[in-house]
Amino acid sequence: KQQPETKSEGGTAKATPVATAAGLKFGKPGALYPVLQGGKYGYVDGAGKIIIDPQYFMATRFSEDLAMVVIEKGSRKKCGYIDRSGKMVI
Repeated sequence: KQQPETKSEGGTAKATPVATAAGLKFGKPGALYPVLQGGKYGYVDGAGKIIIDPQYFMATRFSEDLAMVVIEKGSRKKCGYIDRSGKMVI
C-alpha cells in the first residue's frame, strides 16, 4: 500500500497512519486518525490528509469528538483532551 505524502520543511515526508500500521481499514466519513510523522503524532482524515499537524508526544483515537493527547513541555509531559479542530478542551 502506498502511504500518504505530506509536505514538511525541506521537502516531502511519509506519514504512516496508525490505523494502517495496525492493519485496520479506515475511511469513515468525518473520522480522524492518529498519524506519526517526524516523531510526533497528529491526525489525518480517511484520505490521509493532515487535519491536525503532528505536535503530540502521544495521541489516541477520537471518541465522542475528543481525543487524549500528551504534549511535552521541556522535560515534563502533560495530558489533555483535544477537539476535532486540535483545540485543547480539557
